[in-house]
Amino acid sequence: ADTISSRDLLEGACVKDGRITLPSGRSYSFLQLPDSTQMTPSVALKLKALVSAGGIVAGPRPVASPSLQDFPGADAEVAAIGREVWGESAAPENTFGNGRVFATTKQALDACKLGPDFSSRPANVGLRYTHRRDGAADIYFVSNRSDSPINFTGIFRVAGKIPELWDAERGRIGTAPVWNIKDGFTEVDLDLPANTSIFVVLQKPTTEPASAPLPASKPAPAPLAVEGSWDLTFAHGQTLPYPALVSWTQSAQPAIKYFSGTATYRKTVMVPAAFLNSGRPVWLDLGVVKELARVLVNGTDCGVAWHAPFRLEVTPALKAGENTLEIEITNTWANRMIGDEFEAEDCRFTEAIKQNYFKDKSGKPLPVGRMLVEFPEWLLQGKPRPSNRQTFCVWNYFTQDSPLMESGLLGPVALMVK
Repeated sequence: ADTISSRDLLEGACVKDGRITLPSGRSYSFLQLPDSTQMTPSVALKLKALVSAGGIVAGPRPVASPSLQDFPGADAEVAAIGREVWGESAAPENTFGNGRVFATTKQALDACKLGPDFSSRPANVGLRYTHRRDGAADIYFVSNRSDSPINFTGIFRVAGKIPELWDAERGRIGTAPVWNIKDGFTEVDLDLPANTSIFVVLQKPTTEPASAPLPASKPAPAPLAVEGSWDLTFAHGQTLPYPALVSWTQSAQPAIKYFSGTATYRKTVMVPAAFLNSGRPVWLDLGVVKELARVLVNGTDCGVAWHAPFRLEVTPALKAGENTLEIEITNTWANRMIGDEFEAEDCRFTEAIKQNYFKDKSGKPLPVGRMLVEFPEWLLQGKPRPSNRQTFCVWNYFTQDSPLMESGLLGPVALMVK
């Protein structure tokens, strides 16, 4: 289902082959109205034309206009159209011209013989979806916006086509491993990790009712924890052993405590041959990351993890025995800006500006930063900076008292077979 503005409705909606169609090519079995008995005369006239041409509309009969324009004539016009299209008795169903109107969505769905476009088993697991058609392809975008994985069967109102899984994040396309076509719907077994999504594309015709049974696979071995000390190299060149995965902000060294940029964790990991022989993909789970991670295994770039769960497949790069892990972590520049507040000022800023729409719990306006008054002479003349500050901005949101943001690889880190 899509939301359509009254402007889109008025400026181009028409009926083609019994479907309400927009200039963009999007078409719909019926139009669901808001739960209101008010609409402007122009919308009422448009709905009358659509229904007369064969369209289907669901919603309450309009009785008045929400606007005072042309009052009271507008109310009378809307009410007259309502009685004409919906019928004098406002029955649950009425035929007008070549189309029909219904009082409720369920009645329209039943009349169009439409089941849910998308549902899941188990139901109500918190998924979001959209559906588009492109030629012969039905394209569903299914999203898990929760912080927990969801294992479910997606039920799509499409039949006779092989479901493909298009993974935009990893750039992979493949046939869904487990699917079943039944009663005009295609059921697909899906497993979406937290904060992830998938495109389910149905376009290749098939006469098969279901996917072939999956071959038996070996049991997955237990996760292999990656523990112990790491070698950590910061962009400014400092390398040190890091015995535990803690935030850089816990360091007593200002250069690390207030560091913003990219630092690289390096470690050698022993991987038993049996761990790689299950025939399943191996993933590196980084646990908590603040904020982005690039993973290299034995020099092979395995990609960037930019959201939770911070997990990347490393199957092709791993080998039995010793493996070198390199994890590049990049944080925001907030901590460096906070650290710079302990250095001498070399720019002129206004006093802290407060905005009424940012308030504390007591309702008092909160400061939202300081604005640069003018570009400093040392910058305009290309001279060396007169202070040890490392950042420059035209709006500074931070002070010495601002809380530091956790940074770095916080883990726990583990190799896992899925």
